[in-house]
Amino acid sequence: KNISNYATQFYMGMSMAVDTLKAMGLNADIQYYDTRRDSAAVMKVLNGQDFVGTDLVIGSFFPETQKLLAEYCKQNAVRMVVPVRAQTGMLEGNRLVYAAIPSDITLMRKMGEYIALNHTADRVILVKPKKEEDLPLYDAFRDAYNSTESEIPKAALNEAT
Repeated sequence: KNISNYATQFYMGMSMAVDTLKAMGLNADIQYYDTRRDSAAVMKVLNGQDFVGTDLVIGSFFPETQKLLAEYCKQNAVRMVVPVRAQTGMLEGNRLVYAAIPSDITLMRKMGEYIALNHTADRVILVKPKKEEDLPLYDAFRDAYNSTESEIPKAALNEAT
């Protein structure tokens, strides 16, 4: 699917959610902007009079404009939800930015914690990847598994190559 299909589906879903919330008593003025993946267009929206007093930003679909929005939200105390995969570095140190889809590192950490707590009687084998770019995921799982504390002793983590 191309980005236009995702954007259309996202818009339709947001419209339905807003309608439901308004029926439940939400009083909100919702603005939608298509910045066409253009940083200059994003800056124009951010500096526009319509954007003053914004409480929440949902977007962007594109990494290059996500970072720009995240920095604006941090400086102006505006909460931001990224509806697509977000770069971990953009989230670190910015309590106002939330990722709707967790990063791969977060998933591996949580999987390590889950297996440590819920598979105490199972044999756990972690295979070290050959690709250098996969090592951070391997380390995230291993570190989370090893640092998870439990009342029940957890299974030993067997590492293999």
